[in-house]
Amino acid sequence: MSDERLRELYAAALAGRPSDTAHPAPEALAALARREGPEADRLATLDHVMSCVECRRDFDLVRSVERAGAEGGVAGRRAARRSWFMPAALAAGLLLAVRLGRQLLRGPADTTRGDEAGAIVLVQPDPDMPAGQPLTFAWHPVAGASRYRLELLDGTGAVAASAATADTSATPESARALPPGEYQWWVRALMADSRTLRSPLRSLRLTAR
Repeated sequence: MSDERLRELYAAALAGRPSDTAHPAPEALAALARREGPEADRLATLDHVMSCVECRRDFDLVRSVERAGAEGGVAGRRAARRSWFMPAALAAGLLLAVRLGRQLLRGPADTTRGDEAGAIVLVQPDPDMPAGQPLTFAWHPVAGASRYRLELLDGTGAVAASAATADTSATPESARALPPGEYQWWVRALMADSRTLRSPLRSLRLTAR
């Protein structure tokens, strides 16, 4: 099976997913995983991926296969065949995983929800902060939450710093070592009834001092 045919099948699988929102093309997910293309396009794709449970699963799969390909020494073949984002054998495995994942993981088992009636309100830090200094993240408490998880994401959607706490603030030490650049962060609340609520993504720009 050719890479072109696999791309068509993957795009058809995305198009067949019931949703009210347009989902990123496979090439956009690949560009995000590789940090390629205009930054504005990558940030737009990242915004969607982080707010869409199913696209986040797809992106995690794409990123995992990209990393596996690089570690397996296929970078040269991938550069010579830019028509899609991975060799045919890995692409076929990804397609199968995406299709099975959507069938098995879609439905009532999905308990991760968005910002329900402003359940998680982010407070600080400011949108622009100097790099190389401690960063304290804070949010309003959520009734019924047992724990919170903070995640600070880089431009590819990878977690650059994180913290788990029962409090409503966190100062992850790893955030202090991050270089200047564009980041986004959010907070997830684990509820007593096993649901998980998440806040909207908030942008954070770390500037050089």
